[in-house]
Amino acid sequence: MKKVIYTLALVMVTGAMMSFTTGETASSNVVMESAKSAVTIKLKNTGSDVAELFYQETPGSRNLTSFRIQKGQTRELEIAIGTEVYYRDGNSAGKLIVKITADMNGKTINV
Repeated sequence: MKKVIYTLALVMVTGAMMSFTTGETASSNVVMESAKSAVTIKLKNTGSDVAELFYQETPGSRNLTSFRIQKGQTRELEIAIGTEVYYRDGNSAGKLIVKITADMNGKTINV
């Protein structure tokens, strides 16, 4: 009788562990899906001597990343969908260049 009780307890613990592991796998899939919300684009300076640009680290964020591109050079960015890229005008936003969409993956944008 004790062997039957121990066996049932072992089966219950194993089942609980399997459901816990399944829960972790489901959350891992969510993380992988959110990683797909970024695209890789190239920005090419075809205009001025130096283009000063910035973009939001995440769409709607106040954290900004700024950078410069020399004339004729290209800068590759991995950037979240929905992020806006602007010209820098002093210490504030200048003209909006582009708002990133999913179909821009792998494209080159002239600035």
